[in-house]
Amino acid sequence: MKFALIAWVQFVVGLLILGAADYYVRWRDGWLEDGGMPTPEIVWFGVPSLLGLVAMLLLWRSTVGMKRRWQRVIVVASQAVIGLVLYGAACLWYVIATGVDSR
Repeated sequence: MKFALIAWVQFVVGLLILGAADYYVRWRDGWLEDGGMPTPEIVWFGVPSLLGLVAMLLLWRSTVGMKRRWQRVIVVASQAVIGLVLYGAACLWYVIATGVDSR
């Protein structure tokens, strides 16, 4: 259970730090609500992918008490899908609520 909590905390906090850093850089350079800065795709897709991979490894570790491997796979995969939906919702919220790249 401890590893599952650590996995979710590192994933959510990592997304928050990524969004805050991007917003700060855009705000400081005056690129809000225009074409936006040329953020490398590796930042917006690579960092969350790495966070998700680490979270999945921690989730796998948290299911060590389950006897059957298929149960572990289902638990980790279902939480990975929840994380993917959370990431998509966070991206949409960030773009719509802050007005980044809205012109």
